[in-house]
Amino acid sequence: MNKLFFVFLVALMVIGCIAANAAIYTFTPTDSDLGDLPHGNFYTWGIQWVMPATEVITGATLTYKDIYDTEHDIKSRLYTHLLDSVVDPNAANRAPNYVNGVGTGGYSYKTITITKTDADGGGDNFAGQGVLLGTFASQTKQTLVYNVDPAQFAWLTDGNFGFGIDPDCHYYNCGVQFKITTATAPPPGPGPTVPEPMSIMLGIMGLGSVVGLKRFRR
Repeated sequence: MNKLFFVFLVALMVIGCIAANAAIYTFTPTDSDLGDLPHGNFYTWGIQWVMPATEVITGATLTYKDIYDTEHDIKSRLYTHLLDSVVDPNAANRAPNYVNGVGTGGYSYKTITITKTDADGGGDNFAGQGVLLGTFASQTKQTLVYNVDPAQFAWLTDGNFGFGIDPDCHYYNCGVQFKITTATAPPPGPGPTVPEPMSIMLGIMGLGSVVGLKRFRR
């Protein structure tokens, strides 16, 4: 077998193993579009889950699908905050449907949406709470994506977190979704260092160059 071909075959196998160790967890509120986010309401969307102990978070994104504003003025803003934790004030009396069910991959989670009303006077009802992921104001339909900073991954790992969402205009959308991407955690304690994917690829490319150079000299 051609040695260079063999090297790249091994590279593909390594990449496949890395990809196989990744998992994606998807969360949606019970009302997937939060009532099309009318301007008179603001929402606390809380999530509870148990992340497998053998995994670590590598990425997290909140997505509003096909969202747009019906009009635009100085008050038209959609505020989105990541919250460290959410307390359900009616947990003791909540019906069994509080359990949102089983997600992709067999994991279970709970989700609750707490709705409050305001007088549409503008401003952010979650100001000073958690981390502001961003503000949005557009009459053009688009997919809006917010990436969670790795500094806040610990908020997601502890199993109780959420979002504060305040629309100061009517934001029609086709669904709100939160995704967490994980990878297999390294073994605890001292042990052999596992090379990062980029280091693996650089090593394979270097080995391929050596094999190619030897073939050229021959």
